[in-house]
Amino acid sequence: MVAVEPLEEEYERARRVALEALRQTTPDFDLLSPKSREYYVYVAAKLVMYAWFRGKEFTQLSEAEVVDFLRQYRPTSRVTVWNVIRRFYPPGFRVRVKAMVHMPRALNSSQLKKLYECVKDEPTLRAVFLTLLYTGMRRSELVTITLDDVDLELGHIKVTGKGGKVRYVPIVRQLRPVLEEWISTHRPAYVERALKLLESQGERGRALAEQYRSRVFPFSAKTVNEWFQRVSACAGFRVTPHMLRHTFATRLIMRGVPINVVQALLGHSSIETTARYIMIAQPDREEVSSALEGVVG
Repeated sequence: MVAVEPLEEEYERARRVALEALRQTTPDFDLLSPKSREYYVYVAAKLVMYAWFRGKEFTQLSEAEVVDFLRQYRPTSRVTVWNVIRRFYPPGFRVRVKAMVHMPRALNSSQLKKLYECVKDEPTLRAVFLTLLYTGMRRSELVTITLDDVDLELGHIKVTGKGGKVRYVPIVRQLRPVLEEWISTHRPAYVERALKLLESQGERGRALAEQYRSRVFPFSAKTVNEWFQRVSACAGFRVTPHMLRHTFATRLIMRGVPINVVQALLGHSSIETTARYIMIAQPDREEVSSALEGVVG
């Protein structure tokens, strides 16, 4: 029988306490991805052990002690850790976490117009750009959707995201004609050229060609990145595929779409990840002016 070190035994006990606490305070905990659940338990177990070291239960820690606990993490990680453990404390329990927070970067209307000017005359770039913008898909999701995943009749796209989680994203009216044109007109010619090139590259190329045959966008994530470098040079500012995802989420929140709906459309496991967009979803100046019109006479 293998001897268990006291510290390891204590950590396992802390994990059990943490897991029970998380399930009590987070109704959808078991619906999170395995990686997210493991991270939540790891952080909460560290908090439990920190409290035990001080002769307390973790729910009895003061604000100052929680801040001290957070200081063991890098500044860029403290907000994430606090978002895990804050559920154990009442709403009035305020901890000001000083951190360099990486905020999503969304594009404004002027930037989107410039970008569209750069892609509108290239069918492939136009289809990729507008699909990312109007669905909020990740680049890795875009290049794996198949023709069977796109249901133009029902008006949605089946997207398989991180951890194999499936969600359905609506095909909005602005995107429908773009997808129809790409699938029926431009994609067949692109696929024919791509498959000929791949099949000439031996067994590995033929295997890749077989994958691409059914994909809506038959190219790699690396190729998409290279195209966006070209688009950035044309527009005069840096843009990435993920910025279009940020823009999609921010615009929805600006227009009053409930945050849980935005969470579902993005495929986020935790609503706290989606909540970042509230901080950057600022209304346009004209909207503010209209709302305040007539306030002072």
